Amino acid sequence: MSIFQRFLILCSIFSYNQGAKISKLKVCSGGDYVRGKWILDENHKKSFSCCDPHVFNDCYIGMNDFEINYNKNFPIHSHSGCACQTHSQKNGVPRDESIDLEKFQWYPTSCRLVQWNATLFCHLLGNRTVLFLGDSTAHQTVNTLIAMLLKSFDTSQCIPQIKFEYSDKLVWDPDERKRGDNFVAWTDKHRPHILVIGAYAHYHHLALEQEANASDISFLNYFYPKFSEGLEYLKRTHPQLQKIVIKTENPGHWDHCHLNKMPVPFENASLGYLEGQHATHTHQDKYHWHMGTLVDKFMKNIARKHNFPIIDMSPLLYRPDAHPAELSNGDCLHYCTPGPLDLFSRIFLHKLYIREI
Repeated sequence: MSIFQRFLILCSIFSYNQGAKISKLKVCSGGDYVRGKWILDENHKKSFSCCDPHVFNDCYIGMNDFEINYNKNFPIHSHSGCACQTHSQKNGVPRDESIDLEKFQWYPTSCRLVQWNATLFCHLLGNRTVLFLGDSTAHQTVNTLIAMLLKSFDTSQCIPQIKFEYSDKLVWDPDERKRGDNFVAWTDKHRPHILVIGAYAHYHHLALEQEANASDISFLNYFYPKFSEGLEYLKRTHPQLQKIVIKTENPGHWDHCHLNKMPVPFENASLGYLEGQHATHTHQDKYHWHMGTLVDKFMKNIARKHNFPIIDMSPLLYRPDAHPAELSNGDCLHYCTPGPLDLFSRIFLHKLYIREI
């Protein structure tokens, strides 16, 4: 590591510690950070510039395979996330300027997260490899991390250590329409040091399509034995695997989420989704996104049983305003990028910093 890189890391840690002394807030541990507020920061610096190849000719192709082209500065972002940025650019907002929804930043109530620093991230990751498994929401989240690393100075060396594979259901299931293989097969292929699992949006669909009178909970009962069996296999056959991390779902919101123009208060967040309650008006939730917190609760219990770190994305419950719904066929599941998904990168860095990962 160069002297300059060491200097950047020390500066990041120093500024973080100074801020903590002023605010007198402790360093977040565990899930302390999930209680807080999205606060408008007019001085927010854009985390990266999203790029649509149909609008600009300097976008690179290959994000799905992470074949990074280091001569291009603006990564393509997947799953309609770029629509928000592209729409603003067509209306005259410069590509390097934050749009309004990006300016809201998450501030925990009782603790502090480490400030984002790409050099620090790569330093703490070291020579370890990370494999992310999940559905399109997990893919979008990993793309955000890659884009934030790609933008920053001299962090390209650790990007090839980050891999993503589709695994809509994580375990084997009879649904032939699933994307990707099960988590054991992908781990066998890549043999990572860190495995991050996050794929829950498709669970209830499988339950409803495959079994008459089946509920989401009955499918979870089917899922758990297969997942546990896979974990035991990994313990026996993957000595290099240091950590398995459970990432909760990026929460979807009810239909017409585009009517929200800013983050919602805690007490109104998804009308009780935080506590895993069913929506009171399920006809407004045709994709059953309210089931997400029930699945998250189930996965958190698995994580606690096995002492797995948890990356809890529930602060996104307050962001129904940050979906590309108006621009992408009413999409209230994926998020505008850059935007609130940047929080995942901060949480991942923080857990590296406190040695939880």
